Amino acid sequence: MSLDLATLAARLDDVVRAVPGVSILYSASPAIVTSVRQIASGGAPTSLVAVREVDGALQIVASIGVGSDAQGPATAADVSAAVLGELPAGTDAKVHVRISRVLP
Repeated sequence: MSLDLATLAARLDDVVRAVPGVSILYSASPAIVTSVRQIASGGAPTSLVAVREVDGALQIVASIGVGSDAQGPATAADVSAAVLGELPAGTDAKVHVRISRVLP
């Protein structure tokens, strides 16, 4: 696969944040992993959406917070569709959207 996964992950952060019903985007990685990445990058921002390649396919994880007035399952489905729509045609990918918090 010839995609730059770091660039794709950063772009997907913006895509997920733009989906109606998404109140906040959390790191898909554990806090310790996120901290190590930020230290390794010299403090530069790191993406919150996790993108990795496994057996030639992309595995994408997004962890979101939704407003209490949003339909969680519908918002998660919209996030998944938006992420898949951002990928090049023919890209084999699985998207997992976690609703980590429902905000008032």
